[in-house]
Amino acid sequence: MPVLVIGLMSCSGKQEPEDVQSSTVQKGSLQVADQIIYDVVIKNHDPEDNWTEECLAGLNRQELVDFIFTGLYEEQFKAFDIFNDDPIPTRKIRKMEEDGEFTRDQVSKIQFVEGWYIDQELYTMTKRVTEVRLGIEHFDGFGMHMGHNPLFKVKLVQQ
Repeated sequence: MPVLVIGLMSCSGKQEPEDVQSSTVQKGSLQVADQIIYDVVIKNHDPEDNWTEECLAGLNRQELVDFIFTGLYEEQFKAFDIFNDDPIPTRKIRKMEEDGEFTRDQVSKIQFVEGWYIDQELYTMTKRVTEVRLGIEHFDGFGMHMGHNPLFKVKLVQQ
């Protein structure tokens, strides 16, 4: 009976991230979502779209994109194919950028992959970004914006 009581008391439902020290997740937080994926358009292709301009007013897009590429080139992050999860060597991404297959200015959409945590004592919520998926602008032959094409994904946290 004492073993059962101790076992039940230890099952509080709280889950901590694997590496609390390297994250902003408060120790003892409850993980309420291990993977949430959502799109964020980070570049307005239509300057007359005032709503998108207002939504992006606080974003330093260039700083964000440069952070991702610097992390890749300094081997702090790893890139993968979006569809089959095959690793993409850093040298290949650098060559693609140098050869003009894409430019950083074309990065116009990001999918964030996050874990969500709540601290039930402090009533706070923390989101931990584990991966970003980059999308670049796609235009038709007449210059009409057709949406975004996937470039690659970057794992920010090794799991």
